[in-house]
Amino acid sequence: MPDESTNVDVIGLVAGIRQDVTALAAVMDDVPPDIKAVIIHELEYPMKDLRWIAADMKRQVGKMMHDKDLRSAIITGPNGKQFSVQASWKIGRTKVDRDGLVRAVEQRSSTSQFTLNKDTGEVIPAEQAKLELLKKCFRFDPRWSEIKEAGVDDDEFCQKTFDNTVKVIEGGTL
Repeated sequence: MPDESTNVDVIGLVAGIRQDVTALAAVMDDVPPDIKAVIIHELEYPMKDLRWIAADMKRQVGKMMHDKDLRSAIITGPNGKQFSVQASWKIGRTKVDRDGLVRAVEQRSSTSQFTLNKDTGEVIPAEQAKLELLKKCFRFDPRWSEIKEAGVDDDEFCQKTFDNTVKVIEGGTL
């Protein structure tokens, strides 16, 4: 386990990163576009590394809190500043049997819970009940290329926005 001076050194490094980012943001309006392209390239990997480091630290602190059965805690840093830490959990699912899941939801759609209109008591047709439950349980996000191939003009159903961006690759060739 690192000693107290190492902890202070690490916190100092993080404070330095924050100061450097603030200083960079303050001068960016004056930087010409070609230099901004270089900066984009130079920042890409450190930004990925920082995201990975932060995510890894969150996992480690979360595991420690889980192991100690803590939902929240107040901690005090070496400089005396206090922080509240709240545990949260992400649930990940892998190897999902999507077809089996769809079939299970389809089967449930035929029960009275979904085939009777609660307000009127009327029977909802089975296909309508199935479609409504599937829409409720699964995301049906537009697949724009498929919509276009089906001959539907997407401009009639959405407002498009365009944003300029670049991909910067080291080396002077295209």
